[in-house]
Amino acid sequence: MDRIYKVIGISIALALVVGFALCGIIGIVAENPNNELEAMVIGFGLICVVTSVVCFFKVRNILTVVRAKDKPLSLFDREIRILDRIDNLVTKHGFSFQAWDDRYSKGVWAALGTSENQVDTVRELSSGGDNDMFYATDYVFSANWLPYVIGHTLGEAILALENRLAQLPSDQLNRESDWADLVRDAIESLRDATDGKSYYGDKLPDHLDALPKTFEAALSAKSA
Repeated sequence: MDRIYKVIGISIALALVVGFALCGIIGIVAENPNNELEAMVIGFGLICVVTSVVCFFKVRNILTVVRAKDKPLSLFDREIRILDRIDNLVTKHGFSFQAWDDRYSKGVWAALGTSENQVDTVRELSSGGDNDMFYATDYVFSANWLPYVIGHTLGEAILALENRLAQLPSDQLNRESDWADLVRDAIESLRDATDGKSYYGDKLPDHLDALPKTFEAALSAKSA
């Protein structure tokens, strides 16, 4: 803001100097009946004034833009600008997004699914009894391509989810991709293994092998 005020002051001073100079010149020329010379001087003075005004507004606009760029972005602004992948999956490909506070004080979850039921499955199990929670989270966190992450804060969790998506090929970020199928199959397996079953009930959850760690390994296993 200080720079803008300086520009305003300099521009006004310049305009005043040009104006006073113009008045002085006109006064001198007025004694000379040469109308052509007087017209030239007046025209030159007007051009100087107009140029000063135009320069003032141009410089002011430039400094305004520079000031806006120099201003630190808020956390909200930074997140909005860099969450392109999450935004694209939710707004264009029908993915569901949820965030919730972990019952066991691990932090905040951020999750995506091709349907709400997918995310609900993980959310409910993560909030269950200790053994059910460990069973589900060990399975979910065995793969670094599943869109389920935990952060210390909501912002950190969302950024971690965006970064996880950034590790995937861009052509996989849609609901018709191999990645979406793998996510769907993984969570459906978890749901089927725990449906009506619990470590605190009559029926224990079915055994689930750890998922392939990487997306490439999961894709190879799917193609095999």
